[in-house]
Amino acid sequence: MTGVSSHPVTGTVDDASRPENLPEGWEEWLAFFAAQLPRPVDREEHGGSVTFVAGDPGEVIVELAPHVIRIAEYVAPPASPGTTAPRRRWLGRIYWQRMSPTLAIAAVEALIEAARETRHARFRTCTWCEQHLPPERMVDETTCRRCAIESLGPPADGEGHA
Repeated sequence: MTGVSSHPVTGTVDDASRPENLPEGWEEWLAFFAAQLPRPVDREEHGGSVTFVAGDPGEVIVELAPHVIRIAEYVAPPASPGTTAPRRRWLGRIYWQRMSPTLAIAAVEALIEAARETRHARFRTCTWCEQHLPPERMVDETTCRRCAIESLGPPADGEGHA
């Protein structure tokens, strides 16, 4: 296989990007992730594995490889120019061919939920607009980027904005 092929989860995958000799259960895992991950889901295929980045803002990253599924919490890319790929905070890996499908699914579901909960625990509420936002959309613990840009931060009289 050459190159990288990106497809939305609901889209089709061209045969040129499919890994050869797929292990038994591969298609079932693809269907499971398409149905279970938070929307939207970006899907990227490379080197015989598939990476899913799910949620907006990003919540969880799942890597499906022929012998292992790895689950990570989504970590926003650094705010440096040219950097767009999210970082990962790994939570676990499941060697899915070594266990029953029922146990593998339960373990994967638990890790996905843990990644989502951990990610959401880092969100903060902007004092000014009262939106609950991920850390990359905040300038500090109390003010989101939008409010800071619009100069809606703490006014002199101590009252918030609408």
